[in-house]
Amino acid sequence: MIEDREFYWKLLDMLKDGVYFADRQRKVTYWNKAAETITGYKSGEILGIHCSDNILVHIDEEGNNLCKGMCPLARCMDTGEGFENKIFLHHKDGHRVPVLVRVSPVHGSTEDEIVGAVEIFTDLSSKETYLGHIEEREHERFLGRVTGLPTRQYMEASLNLKLMEWKEFKHPFGVFRVKAEGLEKVKNEHDEQTYETALKTLGTTLIHNISPSDIVGEWSAEEFLGIVNHGNPAKLSRKADTIRTLMEKSRFSKGEPPVSIDIKVRTVVVQPGETLESLLKKSEV
Repeated sequence: MIEDREFYWKLLDMLKDGVYFADRQRKVTYWNKAAETITGYKSGEILGIHCSDNILVHIDEEGNNLCKGMCPLARCMDTGEGFENKIFLHHKDGHRVPVLVRVSPVHGSTEDEIVGAVEIFTDLSSKETYLGHIEEREHERFLGRVTGLPTRQYMEASLNLKLMEWKEFKHPFGVFRVKAEGLEKVKNEHDEQTYETALKTLGTTLIHNISPSDIVGEWSAEEFLGIVNHGNPAKLSRKADTIRTLMEKSRFSKGEPPVSIDIKVRTVVVQPGETLESLLKKSEV
């Protein structure tokens, strides 16, 4: 759904996870903003070097140096198989940072051709939320003007990343889609200020009642989308019920007549063979 390459790179820069690409020679060709934050190294210091140059000095829990010999990136490109592990990288300032690393092969024109690999790494020591991460970088293009939540473009990029992790590492995840029926009617029957107050109230209620690892954002004029890091249908259903109740019980206007908005929530857990299109179709309210 995202065709503009530069736009896609910008979206990758909005993610809280570090992302970098390397070619068959293990030369780094892309280094996103979160990678800079987590490691302390700017892209200009990393691009063009080889991961075997021992800059980040990856080690495992036993202290073994993973950047020499058969490193996870090299193993991934040689075998064509994804890899996941908890490792410790060397920050530019000298301290060790625990990260969860997921490595996946990058294919060329055919499935048999491997042209490189992508590594995604999550800072396990960080308590920064994804929303604060976006605000800190002041990329207003990816935040809704009224709600302050991530836009649909950001949510699409997050879903694509989750689907890739599901395909390569079988990390289950779920999606909940919230529809605020009557929100557009508020704009017609009241005024713009009342409509924006209601929209912001819904978004604020949502963001204050999710888990730290959840991702939520705008989806359409009357819809929000959420992503959770588990595949438990019962747990996701309970979350949906809570969200529905809390959003419906929110106060949308101080004036008269009162604003009435009905909340509907649909939940979906990712399945084998899932695509972005099929996932979104199943989540339609």
